[in-house]
Order: sequence, then structure tokens, then C-alpha cells
Amino acid sequence: MITTNWIDIEMTLKKVNTLIIDLDNTIFDWFAFWYASFNPIYERIKEISEKDTSEVEEDIRKFHRKHGTSEYSFLIEKLEVLNNIDKEGDRRKQFKTALRASQKGRDENMQLYESVFKSLWDIKKREQKLLHILNPWHFIVHID
Repeated sequence: MITTNWIDIEMTLKKVNTLIIDLDNTIFDWFAFWYASFNPIYERIKEISEKDTSEVEEDIRKFHRKHGTSEYSFLIEKLEVLNNIDKEGDRRKQFKTALRASQKGRDENMQLYESVFKSLWDIKKREQKLLHILNPWHFIVHID
């Protein structure tokens, strides 16, 4: 029984055995992670496509509308603004440096917010299940 200044409340507490959390901007800075991984590729697309920024952005928007994301490892293979470079061979070779910079930026910016690891570890030690959601329409990761 909980007593407040104006009402008595009877509550039955139930043990919670599962915590469901969204990863993006909940336990880490998703925007920093995304920007650091996307920007090197975006800059390289603009550089070698020889298209206006507005055309490049519209092509990425089209892709995003179709797939629900621009966080797609094969984005460079799918953009129409890069069709002009196909005669020069494999697109990935022309993005080698940008892809490395993207991976480095991603790795450097994948950091949990302060105290998140300890909190998740404490939850895990209580034998609670953790469900982490990544783009809910795509993935649910169960960590047991």
C-alpha cells in the first residue's frame, strides 16, 4: 500500500523480466555515428558524379523513399547519378578511400552514452532479457 497526501493506492508490483529498448539515440549518439559513416561517401559521390548537390541529394532521397533508409552498404551501386563512372569499372574501387573513412568514422563514433554499459550489465545480472530494436520495421535483436 502506498499512501500519499490525499489518497491511498494499493499496488501489486510485478517483476519485469524483459527490457525493450531502441538503440538509436537511446543508448548511443546515432546522429554522430551516422554522419561520420555517411559523410565521406556522400562527399565522394558529389565529387565523382559531376552532378549538382541537389541532383545527388534527390537521387539519395529516391533511394531512401524506396528502401526506407540511406544506411545501405551498397548505396553507391544503386545511385543513378553515378552511372557516368560505370565505364571506368567497379564503383567500389573508386570509393575505396571513402569507404575506409566511413568505416573508421563509424567505429570511432560507436560509443555508448555514459553509464549505459553498467546499467545494461546490471539488468543482465538480474537475469532479465534485453531486446534491442534497430529500425523496428527491419530488425529486433534478442540478446540473452
